[in-house]
Amino acid sequence: MSGLHKAKKTKKHRKHGRNAAFCLRYKNENREEKNKLKKLVKHLAVFNNDRCAVHCLANLKKILA
Repeated sequence: MSGLHKAKKTKKHRKHGRNAAFCLRYKNENREEKNKLKKLVKHLAVFNNDRCAVHCLANLKKILA
């Protein structure tokens, strides 16, 4: 019976802050914007008349430049 434990009623032992360094690096590298840019390029290869996507692509290029 040593392997059996009763469930705790508090939620104090969560994974809090363990991924903070990765998240900060993701934000500082503008990785979200770069990934969105790649997705928009793929989207425009199929739907080249999408004016909204073209406008968004132009804005992303301004941000990343």
